[in-house]
Amino acid sequence: DLLLHSEMLDDGIGLLYSQPSAYAAKIPSATTFGSFEGDHVAWHNNLRDLGLQFRYVTDRQLRLGEADLGRFKVFILPFTQALGPEEAEALRRYVSDGGTLIADVRPGICDGHCKQLPAGALDEVFGIRRTAVAEAVNSDGSLRLTADGTTVELAAKLQVDPGVEAAAASVGGAAGQTPLLLVHQFGRGRAVLLNFTMSSYPSLSAEGTDEAAATLLGALLAQAGVRPALSLQDAQGRRVRNVEVIRWQNGRYQIISVFRLQGQAEPARLVLPEEARLHDLKARRDLG
Repeated sequence: DLLLHSEMLDDGIGLLYSQPSAYAAKIPSATTFGSFEGDHVAWHNNLRDLGLQFRYVTDRQLRLGEADLGRFKVFILPFTQALGPEEAEALRRYVSDGGTLIADVRPGICDGHCKQLPAGALDEVFGIRRTAVAEAVNSDGSLRLTADGTTVELAAKLQVDPGVEAAAASVGGAAGQTPLLLVHQFGRGRAVLLNFTMSSYPSLSAEGTDEAAATLLGALLAQAGVRPALSLQDAQGRRVRNVEVIRWQNGRYQIISVFRLQGQAEPARLVLPEEARLHDLKARRDLG
């Protein structure tokens, strides 16, 4: 009852749920990139493992002008192959006005009825040129991102789209001749194309994953001003993996859930952004 009357918070991250793109994922060449649902789940898991929360917007809300994209620091297009002209224009305007747009493979290659376009609806925004509508290629590659004077590099086997090349975008890393991370200034904002499926990106919750995977993705979001509201650390001060931290607001109270679905118990330190009086709701205990 308490949560029903509370507002789930987000960290300035929006995700597009595009119904046409769910259908476009069934096109023969698209099926080689995995499933539409799998790509969304991979985004969910990696964002939550960074301690971040997000909010969905639908293609219908974009079309009807019901979504206030300006409230988001970052807007993400997971496997969004199909975009109608109204949705594409809303996203173009969002970037031009100063927003950061991030997409993975094949954004806007089809219209809202899943008909292939001569050029991607957002190719100019991402600063890319499409050479072909090709099947996915599993390839070893490297990603490179410089943020705050520090360069993060990650080597990984990724599911990439070989039909893309840079036009005006700058490139950070490649798999052979295929660019993997393309960044383009457009108007007052920035568009980032991750030219691989998020479902093939290293899982941030897995114990064997190089921490550079979390550092790189976190730095990419931090460049747009997105940072976790809370810090969760293990006994050695490292990021705790495979944990969701979800926040709700209820008047002047904030409710925080720290949840691990599976894995071993371990001590963890939760660092709050400011001093607060704490209550353990599960144990019904005042912590002072």
